[in-house]
Amino acid sequence: MTDAVFLWVDGNDPKHQTKRYQYENGELSTTLHKNAMLPTRYKDNNEIWYSINCVRTNASWVNRIFLVTDEQRPAWLSEATAKRLDISIVDHTTLFRNHLEHLPTFNSSTIETTIHKIPDISNEFIYLNDDFFIINPTTKNDYFSAETPIFQGEPRSTKKQNALIRNIKKIFNRPETPGSLGPRAERKIFYPEKIVRLFHTPYPINKTLYASYINSILENNIKYRFRDNQQMRPISYYANMAIRDEKAILKAPDLLYIDPKLTHKRITRKELDEAQSHTKTKHLCIQSLEQFDPQSQKNAESFLNQFIY
Repeated sequence: MTDAVFLWVDGNDPKHQTKRYQYENGELSTTLHKNAMLPTRYKDNNEIWYSINCVRTNASWVNRIFLVTDEQRPAWLSEATAKRLDISIVDHTTLFRNHLEHLPTFNSSTIETTIHKIPDISNEFIYLNDDFFIINPTTKNDYFSAETPIFQGEPRSTKKQNALIRNIKKIFNRPETPGSLGPRAERKIFYPEKIVRLFHTPYPINKTLYASYINSILENNIKYRFRDNQQMRPISYYANMAIRDEKAILKAPDLLYIDPKLTHKRITRKELDEAQSHTKTKHLCIQSLEQFDPQSQKNAESFLNQFIY
């Protein structure tokens, strides 16, 4: 059996906002990530509804779906829907049951550090962000070879660009390429070797392997309430350690990646349909859907509606 895991937050929830603002206005780390408090990090655009339905339609081999939240539940998730889609809510207090002093947390990297502690989860599971969509039929073999994880990504240098190149990019207002490494702590671990930049597709987690790498950094990694430049990105750390130790497989991506800041000014239904028509393109990621124009949002939603389970 293979399960699936999502993290979810409704940033418009007044209770969540009150809780978050209390800590945003408190004492903050001097190494806080520049995007740690962007509202878009907490905004719910209902992508989770489409992403879960894509799993049920195009990943029928997935058993249970675990939705990790902080005292929240999507409005559409009635008891009947939860039963039909086999969705279980897992509260942060369950994952942090031995570390309640680090709650509340508003940091996906902190939460990801504990996802292997979901009670009764399968030893192999896939972890998805809510803007990951499986748009063509898949099998478990797309993510695992027996128990060995298969990651989609490419090697990148751990060395920082020199100041001249960075300044030229600033002058011409050129954004970083999709999946750029940024100021993350795991770069230091693998320097001067290359590090694998993961693409925005479901991440294959072998719970036993994950624990063997993550438990050694867990205590330090979960102390950050907001994303921090001194913190490990646990999925990236796990993937790179496993690939380095030849306990994971790396393959080329099979996705269409859409980002208003990097790749697209608008979303067309034609482009989405063409991507799906190529059966080798199994995944779609749409970053920051709310930042696109209304017609682009409609095009994305009409495309994703075909996958409602």
